[in-house]
Amino acid sequence: MPIYSSFSQFARQQGRNWLDATDANKVVRQAVVTLAPVMKNRIQQNGKNSAGGQIGQYSDRTITGGPIGNRFGQIASKKQIKSRMKAFGDITEFYGYKDFRRALGLQVAFVDLTLTGDMMRSFKPGATGPNSYGIGFFGDEEVKKAIWNEERYGSVFAPTDQENKLTLAEINRASLKLLSR
Repeated sequence: MPIYSSFSQFARQQGRNWLDATDANKVVRQAVVTLAPVMKNRIQQNGKNSAGGQIGQYSDRTITGGPIGNRFGQIASKKQIKSRMKAFGDITEFYGYKDFRRALGLQVAFVDLTLTGDMMRSFKPGATGPNSYGIGFFGDEEVKKAIWNEERYGSVFAPTDQENKLTLAEINRASLKLLSR
């Protein structure tokens, strides 16, 4: 704790502390930076939506050709396709998205919205205005994927109640730290 030689010096410092504690660049930004990895963890590691429930289940419906089947073929490596061919004797269809993910060596126990990782890598904190911050997707393609996923599975990318409480606690912590200088 600093020692002040006059009340005037103390008052000036407290005024600066108050300005810092109400500056979004110093308080809200830190809260959003803290929140983003917590949300990513909930989605990717636990497969949970914004209400705290499972995002969904992977489909077992057969996928053949067309744009979706072709896109899967582009994502799968030659090694993975050969492995699939050895196991099933075909490479022209997958027995659902779950089967496709399994062929790629990805987990299939719950929906985690991660295939290539591009969408979730672009899910980041950033400025939304001169004095405001938020978390969102950087890149038109990733925004389209996120919209499609929320249309299919419901709210996933909004913070949960617990995450909102964490954010508020981080704002309070950062403000108190600035005010106690």
